[in-house]
Order: sequence, then C-alpha cells, then structure tokens
Amino acid sequence: MAREIPNETVEKWLAWKHWSNHWNTLHYITGFSSAALTVVIAANAKAQFMGPLLTTILAGIAAGLTFLVTAFGAQIKGKGFEVAGRELEVAMAKYRTNPDLPDSFLGEAEARGVEILNNMK
Repeated sequence: MAREIPNETVEKWLAWKHWSNHWNTLHYITGFSSAALTVVIAANAKAQFMGPLLTTILAGIAAGLTFLVTAFGAQIKGKGFEVAGRELEVAMAKYRTNPDLPDSFLGEAEARGVEILNNMK
C-alpha cells in the first residue's frame, strides 16, 4: 500500500510547479512581445504605415520589454522552481513506495529544493 504524503509537502510541490509556470510564462510573453514589436518597427521602416511618435513609443516599449526579460531573469527563476519541484517529486515517489524511508526523507528533499532556489542566479 502506498504511503500518504503530508499535505505541507504536496502544497509546497504544487506551489513550486505554479511558480515555475508563472516565471516561464512571463519570460515567453515578454520575449515574444518584444520580438513582435521589433518586427513591426522594422516593417514600418520600409512601408511607413505608422507615424514617428507611435514608432518611437513602440520602440521604447520593445526596449523596456527586452530589459524586463533580462532584469527579471524569469527563465532562470522558472527553471529553478522546476528543478526544485522535480527534486521534491522524486522524493515523494520514493517515499510513497518505500516504507523503509523515514519521514525526514521528505524534509531533506524540501531542503535540497530550497537550496536549489537559493542558488538561482
């Protein structure tokens, strides 16, 4: 019979999965938006379908989004939460199926996950 995982551990694992998705989504949306605006600005240089003020505003927004992608480090944060979550998921699977593992096994996995998150750069 499979052992039950404590709710606190499951909640932490779900939170880490959530934050991984959140940071990865932020990374992709800002990166794609910046790239799309850059394409529109480049096309405008040839066809001149926007006024100079709008072109300048869009260029500023594109530059700002590019800055945010870099400054937030969203991809690194997303990866960190993903790796921490996987560390905990592996421990939960082993704990669930091996009655010889002590309860502290899950706590050690959480600690390794926190260590991963602390080392995100």
